[in-house]
Amino acid sequence: MREEPDIVKELRNAEKFGLLEGFIKNAVEELAIPKESAEADYSQRSSMKVKKEINKNHEELELKEKYQTIFENYTIAITLADNHERIISWNKYAEELFNMNEKELYLTPVRTLYPEEEWQKIRSENIRQKGIKYRMETRMIRKNKGILDVEISLCVLKGKYGKIAGSVGIIKDITRLKETERELKTSEEKYRTIFENSAVAITITDEHEKIISWNKCAEKILGMSKEDLYLKPVKLLYPKEEWKKIRSQNIRQKGLQYHLETKVLNNNNETVDVDLSLSVLKNFNGKIIGSIGVLQDISIYKNMEKNLKESLDKFRDLAEESPNMIFINKNGKIVYANKKCEELMGYSRKEFYSPKFNFLKLIAPEYKDLILKNFKKHTDGKNISPYEYTLITKKRKRIDAIISTKLIKYDNEPAILGIITDITDRKLTEEKLRESEWKYRTVFENANDEIIYVDKNGTILDINKKVKDVFGYSPNELIGKKFNKLGFVTLKDLPKIMKIFKNVILKGKPVDKIELEINNKNSNKNILEASANPVVMNGKTVGLLSVVRDITDRKNLENKLYRQNEISALRANIWEKAVNINSEEILIKKLLNTIGQFLNVDKASFLRINHQKKMVISEIQWKKSGKIQKVKINIPYWMVKRFFGKSHIIFKLKNIPALAKPIVLPIFNKYNLKSSLIIPYGDVDYPSGYFTADACKSHREWKEDEIALFSEVSRIIQLKGEQIKSGEAIIMKNKSLEEAQDKLYNLNKSLDEKVRKRTDEVNKLLAQKDNFIYQLGHDLKNPLTPLVNLLPMIEKTESDPKSKEALQVLTRNVNRIKRIVVQTLELAELNKQDHYINFEKINLYEEVENSIKDQFIMYNEKEIKLKNKIDKNIMVKAGKVQLNEVFINLINNAVKYSPVKSNISIDAHDDGEFVTVSVKDSGIGMTQDQIDNIFDEFYKVDESRHDFDSCGLGLSICMRIIEKHGGRIWVESEGLGKGSTFYFTLPSSPKLEKVKIIRN
Repeated sequence: MREEPDIVKELRNAEKFGLLEGFIKNAVEELAIPKESAEADYSQRSSMKVKKEINKNHEELELKEKYQTIFENYTIAITLADNHERIISWNKYAEELFNMNEKELYLTPVRTLYPEEEWQKIRSENIRQKGIKYRMETRMIRKNKGILDVEISLCVLKGKYGKIAGSVGIIKDITRLKETERELKTSEEKYRTIFENSAVAITITDEHEKIISWNKCAEKILGMSKEDLYLKPVKLLYPKEEWKKIRSQNIRQKGLQYHLETKVLNNNNETVDVDLSLSVLKNFNGKIIGSIGVLQDISIYKNMEKNLKESLDKFRDLAEESPNMIFINKNGKIVYANKKCEELMGYSRKEFYSPKFNFLKLIAPEYKDLILKNFKKHTDGKNISPYEYTLITKKRKRIDAIISTKLIKYDNEPAILGIITDITDRKLTEEKLRESEWKYRTVFENANDEIIYVDKNGTILDINKKVKDVFGYSPNELIGKKFNKLGFVTLKDLPKIMKIFKNVILKGKPVDKIELEINNKNSNKNILEASANPVVMNGKTVGLLSVVRDITDRKNLENKLYRQNEISALRANIWEKAVNINSEEILIKKLLNTIGQFLNVDKASFLRINHQKKMVISEIQWKKSGKIQKVKINIPYWMVKRFFGKSHIIFKLKNIPALAKPIVLPIFNKYNLKSSLIIPYGDVDYPSGYFTADACKSHREWKEDEIALFSEVSRIIQLKGEQIKSGEAIIMKNKSLEEAQDKLYNLNKSLDEKVRKRTDEVNKLLAQKDNFIYQLGHDLKNPLTPLVNLLPMIEKTESDPKSKEALQVLTRNVNRIKRIVVQTLELAELNKQDHYINFEKINLYEEVENSIKDQFIMYNEKEIKLKNKIDKNIMVKAGKVQLNEVFINLINNAVKYSPVKSNISIDAHDDGEFVTVSVKDSGIGMTQDQIDNIFDEFYKVDESRHDFDSCGLGLSICMRIIEKHGGRIWVESEGLGKGSTFYFTLPSSPKLEKVKIIRN
């Protein structure tokens, strides 16, 4: 039990002297305090009067004064309660403690000063009944200010005979102490929580360096239990050499705090790397009573340091051997640069690492703002995505680069790690690729042929705009769809197309020029010529590229020409037979066979009219089997008169006239006829017979050229028959020579007319031939365009020398073919009757100057001097394009056939009506025979001029152009080795700005 307060001891002494007892007795008697009531007059109940009365009666007692002073001025509340447990006296501090005045305190029941539960605790001790003194902690009520924590000492007061007279309460306010205790307890709990749950190990040792306390983390790091750790000598936790290091610091003796990295031993006697902080513990007298050790497991960090060191070594090895530039920039200064930085940038590491080195000098001016902006983002802790920029080397060379940067720690400070890739070559490749793509796209989109790119599943990936002309669909309508599902491939060609597709995709076999028939969007049939090549990527076929050309017009023209040639040849054959055969019946048989085979009919017949019997009787019939036989078919004359006309008639089984059916239908059925062509023979008004061509297998249509040819056969036979009859009559009747000559004259005249018509037909064929050549030239030119554009690209990508040389040869030949085709087309265009030239006013001197500049490379290589002697004021009106071509051809020829370091001069003079232009060289010259033929098409004078690039059309084109301008062109030369001068004239003032020139 705690020691009794001094005040209680003093009161006890006062009680011994009997003073306090007397005080209580006198107070009770003199103030007449009632036992049950607490309503006496305040002035009589005043404790101050009681105390004053005591002072008056006992002034002589020093001891009383002493206790009275203590009672009034002590900073602990003192209350006196009577034997009814009512407060009858108190000191000043009691008023302050309870926040009550004298009136409120006097005769207040003591129990009202306690919370009910606290009062019950006090009553349970029966202090008054037991007559004992009692000390306890409890709580009391402070008016309007809540509950107080107090320490109270209660003493029972007794009279002379041991009778209880009241009690004294000594009350000490311990509210703040209690709050402090609670705070201390909370702090203790927090400390204990922190101690137990700390992420670092904590051990406490006593003065003998034995462990007396530890936390859970210590058990975990050391792998030991409570039994293992309690009173374990701390030295056993360390390897011997580590303990020696710790002891060498004399930490306990010096009373220091100490921090170091060391090792401890766990329960398996394995070392654990730890960070150790040691602090000495002292008591109030400064005596060392123990120590605290704080251990943090740094094994992971040690391994990380080891790995980091290894990583740094690897980084340096990789960085030094890296094909990329690698650097570290800290605070705007380069602190590391690898070997590649030195090689590409031209600076040494010493220069890079110099404090004065400004890394911005490495950046192209147009990128400095971007670099500074991104550098600031890095300093603000932001990451940057890779980006492109341009570097400047020490030698001022520009390098296109892409940089990737990352924030890192370098010497525990923020820094930027940069990796720079030189993409200069890639940029050049990309530029070439873009150029190649542009060229490809230009060729692709502007090709005169349709180009289709299909993947290996048959889906159209790309198609050029030419598809609209061929198929009637726009590219967007076809891209993304399977070609075999679009319906424009005819059913007969679809299996062939699918077979070709599989061969190209699966076997990689290209296909060259196949003909297909398709139905376009408008349901019209088109004939196409197609080629297909596999598209290979990384050694695998990924698709198919097809070039398609619409050859419908060409095929129709070819068929028409073929048909015309075939008919022409047949006519010649028919006329030959007509000339050589003198029997009408034999001629009919021969020609029925010829025409039957040509018309590809099943039967051909000759029916003769018997005018006397009014019947048509079939006499001669040809069958496809090749047999000629005589048959009889009786057709009433009235039907001939009604249905057979002066020209041809066509009968078809499905539309035989009703009146003719009774007779014609049995014939059609008997001979299994489906369609018949009937041509009259003999006099137009009174035909002597009819020729028929019969189809048995189909209701065929009869073409106009077939009808015309069959009619011509009829007329030829008629003419031959008349000729035969005329000859026979002359012999039989011995007519005069004049009459025979007349007949012969008329016959010749008829034949001449036939020849004239035949000549017209031949001329017509020649015109058609010109058109065919022109169309053929265009058809040749179109596929050459992608070849001319694509072959140089392919050559650039080829690394094999032999393949490269082969491609160069191929390119030269393709270019030569193209030049021949272009010049042939140009010449054909100039030969057209409706060719137009747009005239404009041209300064002749300036035009020649431009042409000379165009040929600079050619004549400069041979060190030839070209002199323009034309007066600067001479003006002509001509087609600018055509005139430029004339000068280019003439200058080109002059340079080509002139020796090195020779002279070429160009002059002109104007006579008012024509301007005469001359191009004079000192080259190989010409003979008169060569001069006479020099402007002929495809003419080359001799072997020395048979160069690969020439096709012999240049001067022919020049002549056509000059003639179109109304001028003429010629050449003069004094002989071989004496040079040549080409002259041509131009009108100095044409009357029309646009002139239509008709070819002579």
